[in-house]
Amino acid sequence: MLLVLGCGTKEPPAEAMVESDGGQVVPGPMPLRRLSRLEYGHAVRDLFGASPEASLGLASDVTGDSGFSTGSLVDEGEAKNLGTVGAEVATQADPQKLVPCEVLKTGVEECGHRFISVFGRRALRRPLSEAEEGAYRSLFDLGRRDLGLAYSDALRLVIEAMLQSPGFLYHWELGAEAAVEVDGIVELNDWEIASRLSFLLWRTIPDEELLDSAEAGLLHDTDGLRSQVERMLDSPKADDTLRSFFLQWLQISLGGVSKDEERYPEFDALMATAMEEETVAFAVDLLRNGGTFSDLFRSPKAFVNGSLGAVYGVEAKGADLEEVTLDSEERPGILTRAAFLTSRANAYDGDPTKRGAVIRRRILCGEIPPPPANIPELPARTETQTVREQHEAHMTDAACVSCHRLMDPIGFGLGNFDAIGRFHAEEGGQTVDPSGTVENLDGEDRKFSDAAELMEVLADSAQARACFVRQWFRFSAGRAELPTEEATVDGLRDRLSGADPTLRAFLVALAVSPLQRFRTPAEGEITQ
Repeated sequence: MLLVLGCGTKEPPAEAMVESDGGQVVPGPMPLRRLSRLEYGHAVRDLFGASPEASLGLASDVTGDSGFSTGSLVDEGEAKNLGTVGAEVATQADPQKLVPCEVLKTGVEECGHRFISVFGRRALRRPLSEAEEGAYRSLFDLGRRDLGLAYSDALRLVIEAMLQSPGFLYHWELGAEAAVEVDGIVELNDWEIASRLSFLLWRTIPDEELLDSAEAGLLHDTDGLRSQVERMLDSPKADDTLRSFFLQWLQISLGGVSKDEERYPEFDALMATAMEEETVAFAVDLLRNGGTFSDLFRSPKAFVNGSLGAVYGVEAKGADLEEVTLDSEERPGILTRAAFLTSRANAYDGDPTKRGAVIRRRILCGEIPPPPANIPELPARTETQTVREQHEAHMTDAACVSCHRLMDPIGFGLGNFDAIGRFHAEEGGQTVDPSGTVENLDGEDRKFSDAAELMEVLADSAQARACFVRQWFRFSAGRAELPTEEATVDGLRDRLSGADPTLRAFLVALAVSPLQRFRTPAEGEITQ
């Protein structure tokens, strides 16, 4: 199979379109996605050294069928927002710091044109086409000659225009020339691969080294591609991807969450922030220190500061997080950490329905039918009731049981943890019963006696491993997988089967997979 790349042709390796199980890879289309607020903010940070807070002027992201956030559609109001934010960023930019040039020695025109070429490659993640170069040069000349602007101010006009161009605002894979389609497949060029890698592993634009690798054609070489992926995972920027994935995957969002002040006087915004930061620290530790899939559910590591120490019953001081080791029989894994438990609770108690629902949907990729209309709220828990007893009413009501049997018996396993994740053995004067069942897991009902056994069930589950792969696929592609892409998902799943591979090894496999190198033509796209 020959695929045209740029001005030449290359023959991809024979295995490029075949996964490890021999299945033929048929990649899906890449939808035209706008940069998310997070990605926009990071791009501004890396282009200008400016605060990513600039993105706060944009509309909130939307959650599509992938279950992960993506940039919202651009309507008239959002177009104005993008213009306003772009103008503010451009006004504060210093073109001479971005692309230094001795104007008096080299000349205004040559320096301006050099800026357009160099900065344009950074912002648009590829070299500018001749038409783009000409348009930006004309804008620079207009500002300098017709509007009487100084050199730097004329370039700020160019910056403002670039920040509003589709090439900057979108994950753009429609080049100046029609893509070459072979057997219904389009192979990405090096620039497009670099952009995909960067937004996958860093949630931001490529750096100069990655762009230089693209320019040299090294990203179509297996060793060259893997070398860049390994380098990128070593960078602190990879922490941004872990933050984005893990907080969204586990549906942790504690901004604005409040708890009953009488029961939880210690809970405040600082504690909530520390809880989220601990989740990120847990994930980063997995990546940096050889953590595996099963460590997600078995690791006794926690990262606490002065406020979180009291939640976990350990001594810690100050605002900085420090690593501690918790009781592995009481608190193994990320689901027994304060952030998840607090986010899946109400103001008074932990909520087994909410906790079980996230595990069923996000960790096992299970389906839960929508509830019937007009279902009344559960009666408030009495002083002598446990949370379990309160929620067991779901299991005796015919209108509730078909859905709640998929959630509540899982959530009961976390019944020893209150609304801010503190461990307690009793409720309402009774001993908490944390036993439960994960219905239809790997083809059978799996019983457990407490949180530690529940974590073991999840760590050993082939279904949980397959779902973890599927969630990363969706996070990467910005959409749900298509039936034709099951071979790709299965191939990635195989990387998690058998031996317990590290999170890092899995992310390398994801980054070098056909998902990042091929696509099918977009609807209406004209190809060669």
